[in-house]
Amino acid sequence: MGKEYRYRKHISWMQYVLPITSFIICIIVVVLLLRMPLFTSKPHLLLFVLIACAFYTLFLCGILWYPFYRLAGIRVSVDDESIVYKFRRGEKIIPFESISQLRFPSVRYAGGWVKIISKEHTIRLTVVVENIGDFLQELKNGLDKKGLADRYDKVKLFSFLKTASYADYSWARLYMIFGKLVLFIILNIISALVFSAIAQAGPFIMVLWVAISILFPLTIYLIKEFTFARRIAKNSDEDTFALPPRNATHEQAVFRKALINGELLYTGISIGVLIIFLL
Repeated sequence: MGKEYRYRKHISWMQYVLPITSFIICIIVVVLLLRMPLFTSKPHLLLFVLIACAFYTLFLCGILWYPFYRLAGIRVSVDDESIVYKFRRGEKIIPFESISQLRFPSVRYAGGWVKIISKEHTIRLTVVVENIGDFLQELKNGLDKKGLADRYDKVKLFSFLKTASYADYSWARLYMIFGKLVLFIILNIISALVFSAIAQAGPFIMVLWVAISILFPLTIYLIKEFTFARRIAKNSDEDTFALPPRNATHEQAVFRKALINGELLYTGISIGVLIIFLL
């Protein structure tokens, strides 16, 4: 049995986050309704609204929960003869010889999936599978060893390999800097509220200030991600199917420097705006 590939951890987390979030929202709605005179004076109307809210919450939770539950149970591996696809209801074994085609519906460097079509089964794996680039390399090598290179389009496979590998690296980077990114966003929100209070800005200006404070670090993050995408595009070799390796230490240093410089720039701009308000 070869290496098993699974969907990233946040897919599993969403199985539990969504029901808990839905329950909290339902409790908040109930508390708010109980404080409204319209509903406290009309218990039948209150009961109807509560039942409707409960059904809506459960319905929404079910729609959003099931895809994450299903994906979290998927495990796939490649051996010398086949693909082994395990899921919650069982297992599918797809011999290389039975594969008729590989398809790659995707948007370059944004997302997509590989669709593996065989005589008996068709499976689909999205770019959120951890180390999906390694999986694609294993799949290609397995098909090539069997003389089945005609089952895929080399150009399309390599294009998707770059997209899938970039997406995989990007998720890994987000996991790596998520705490710092959230910290900077919280600090920016606090500073925006403080500066708005000092400037005695109206509600619209305050909301706008807070929105910008949230978007500022996110924009810096996206700009840096774009540069990493360009690196994969420029340093990949289609002939050997080789991609530039990740350097997690370098990536962490790049994001740390970018976020700190961005925070300094944001603070400077905010102070400048505050001075203008106080003049």
